[in-house]
Amino acid sequence: RFGPYKFDNTVPTAGTMTMKLDTSSGAAYTNDTWTNHNVYIALNNDAQDAHSGVKGTTYTVNGGTATSNPTTLTETGTYTIVVTTTDNVGLTTSSTYTIKIDKVNPIAATLTMKLDSSSGTAYTNNTWTNHDVYIALNNDAKDEHSGVKQTTYTVNGGAATSNPTTLTETGTYTIVVTTEDNAGTSYNEAGNKA
Repeated sequence: RFGPYKFDNTVPTAGTMTMKLDTSSGAAYTNDTWTNHNVYIALNNDAQDAHSGVKGTTYTVNGGTATSNPTTLTETGTYTIVVTTTDNVGLTTSSTYTIKIDKVNPIAATLTMKLDSSSGTAYTNNTWTNHDVYIALNNDAKDEHSGVKQTTYTVNGGAATSNPTTLTETGTYTIVVTTEDNAGTSYNEAGNKA
């Protein structure tokens, strides 16, 4: 007498990851988006195999050593997380997650400052003049990781704008340029005075 025979040629369903900002109780991190927070990662106990059963689930970070232990990613960079589930006959399946962390300040844009108009002669920062001063943002903000989201400036703490303007009234003006990256980190370049 022979049998019963047990045959499993169906790959398991891969387990999933919990990804949270900062700690295991933090807000959810959305896969493949930029953040300026640490990202806590842990395997969920949800892998499935309807036939031979799940033998185990592990994950690797950037091709490193496989583990099943939770960890927190803290450094700026892009991380590829591969979750692999193996069933009891050795069949495997994987799912991939991408975590992007950018904790480095962007480099703020600079200003063009000209006497009277956009075609006037250059205005020297922090000097007195009896001319109007035209100001405009230069397109030179930089962020090596997540990229520049936006750059604005304020004049004497007023509303933020990215549009050119001309200062016409007598007085001292403090202009603050703020560049924000796609991870939500902002950098201010203060002290431009006209």
